[in-house]
Amino acid sequence: MAVESLHEVDDATHRVLVLLVAGSVGALALVALGGWWIARRALRPVERITARAEAIGIEDLSQRIAVPTVNDELAHLARTLNAMLDRIQDGVQARERLIADASHELRAPLAAMRAALDVTLAQARLEGPAREALQLTRDDAVRLSRIVDNLLTLASVDQGRLDLLIAPHDLSDLADRAVRAQRASAAARGIELSLAGDELVADVDGDRLTQVLTNVLDNAIRHSPDGGHVSLTIRRDSDETHITVTDQGPGIAPSDREYVFERFSRQDSARRRGGAGLGLAICREIVHAHHGQIRIGDDPPPGTTIHIKLPGRPAPFGPLAAAGTEPARANALLGGGAVRATSSPDAGP
Repeated sequence: MAVESLHEVDDATHRVLVLLVAGSVGALALVALGGWWIARRALRPVERITARAEAIGIEDLSQRIAVPTVNDELAHLARTLNAMLDRIQDGVQARERLIADASHELRAPLAAMRAALDVTLAQARLEGPAREALQLTRDDAVRLSRIVDNLLTLASVDQGRLDLLIAPHDLSDLADRAVRAQRASAAARGIELSLAGDELVADVDGDRLTQVLTNVLDNAIRHSPDGGHVSLTIRRDSDETHITVTDQGPGIAPSDREYVFERFSRQDSARRRGGAGLGLAICREIVHAHHGQIRIGDDPPPGTTIHIKLPGRPAPFGPLAAAGTEPARANALLGGGAVRATSSPDAGP
C-alpha cells in the first residue's frame, strides 16, 4: 500500500484558483473600462447636440445644430432638430411681422379718430351725457394709441434692432416733458406730481428716455390712490445718473418685482385702471439699450419706487462721425447684446 501527500496538488489547485479569480476580475475590469470608453466616444456627439440645443434660446433662433458627417441616426436627429428650429423661427417671425404690420395699420385710423373727437369736444353746444360719452371714447383712443406705439417699439426689439438717436440732453427738460404729459391724468384723480433733483446733461436718446419716464409715471399714477403723491427725482452719483419714481400705491411683493417687467404683466389694480402690461417692458428694453438698469426698490409696501440707473457717459459705440453730421444713431442689437453706433463730436467719446 502506497501513501502520497496531496499537499502539492492542493497548492497547485489553489494557485490555479487564485489565477482564475484574478484573471476574471482583471478581464471584467478591462471589459468595463473598454465598454465605458466606447460608450463615451459613441455618446460624445449626443453631448455636443444636447449642449448646442440647450444654448439656443428664443432671443436668437438663427443658431443651428451641427450635423455629424456620418449619415447615421445622430445625423438624422440633428437634421430633425434643425427643421424644428426652422419652423419655430418662421412662426416667431410671422408673429413679429403681424404685430408690426397691425400696429402700423392702426396708427392712422386712431390718429384720425382722436382728431375727430377733439374737434367734436371743442364745440360748446355739446354737453351732458353726449360730452361724457365722447370724452370716454377719446380717452380709450388715446390709450389704444399708446398701446400701438408700445407694440411698434416691441416689434423693433423682437427684430433685433432698436434705433437710438444718441445726443446730449438735459434730463430735467426730458423729465419735465414727461411730467407735463401726465399732468392731466394725475389731476383728474387729484394726484400731485412733483419733480426734483439736479440739472444734468447726459448722452441719451431724448424721445426714447422721455417715453421711459412717461411710462413709469403712468404706471405710478394708475397704482396710486386718489389724492396721492407721485415724485420724480434726478441725481448724479459719481459717474452714474439715478432717476427714481415713487408712488403711494399698494406696493409690489418681492416675488413679483422682476415679473412686472415682463410683457403683458398686470396687477389687479392695473387691470381696473386699464393698463395693458406693456409700459414697464418697454422701459426695460430702452434702458438696457442705453447700457443702464431699471429695477423695483427694496422698500416694503405700501408704495413703490422704480430706480433707473444710467451711465454718466456711455461707452464708445464706434468711430466718431465727421463734423456736421446728424446726431448719433445707435442700432442696439438687443438680442445678442452687441451695439453699433456712430457718435457725434458733440456727444463726446
